[in-house]
Amino acid sequence: MKHVVITAGTIAVCAAIGLAALFINSRSRKTAAVNQERLEQNAEMAERLDSAITQSVKSVPAKAKTQEAASAERIPAGDKGSSIAGDDKNFAGAAELAEYAKLKSHVFLNDEGRARKKELLRDEKFIKGLEGLLKTAAGNDMQLLEAQSQAIDLLIEARASGSDDVAGEVLRSVVEDSSIENEKVNVADRKALAGVKADLLYQWTAQEPLVADKIRSWLPGPVSEKIWKNVMHAQEQNELESLEEVKAAAASR
Repeated sequence: MKHVVITAGTIAVCAAIGLAALFINSRSRKTAAVNQERLEQNAEMAERLDSAITQSVKSVPAKAKTQEAASAERIPAGDKGSSIAGDDKNFAGAAELAEYAKLKSHVFLNDEGRARKKELLRDEKFIKGLEGLLKTAAGNDMQLLEAQSQAIDLLIEARASGSDDVAGEVLRSVVEDSSIENEKVNVADRKALAGVKADLLYQWTAQEPLVADKIRSWLPGPVSEKIWKNVMHAQEQNELESLEEVKAAAASR
């Protein structure tokens, strides 16, 4: 029998992730206004998660730590040697992602715009580069948070535009990333990455419901599983609300 050891810190994160259902925007993200609302919801929930997790994590020593000491204890995501804290606005692919977001914001595109968007959605090097962005803890950096939302949009759209293998690999890699399960990663970074994973899981399963079984098998631990449960609950609630709207509209005729 496989035994899973769940530490106090993980329990704390799991408990706080119970609030993360609010990360998930159950409405369509067709306009820039909706995307902005999604970012504001993420920022608001980030504050609530920060308080809930920080108060519950028992593994943090009782004595006060200086900011410098706390920063020195931050370890990288997964098993790699780079920090997961994000403060670089000029991440790889930033210009291309901004171009995609601009093209996506237009209701109608001319031939040149459609061709350029198609090119971006099939640019394997650019698409692969988004993996690092989505594994970066953006914290309260609204520019990086917006870029992460745009990257998720692009990857999902690319799945239906000829780059399904590459985009799928990046999405899967983010799902499988175990940083939020790692007690040695500081709580703020785990919280930020949990928000990215929740958003990605919701948007992906909303567009491709049949991929849900595969995604579930990729979850790396209890925190990710808690997020998954919240996502599935949100999807169910969204379906029920849509059904009620249809019934109400039919009854009003």
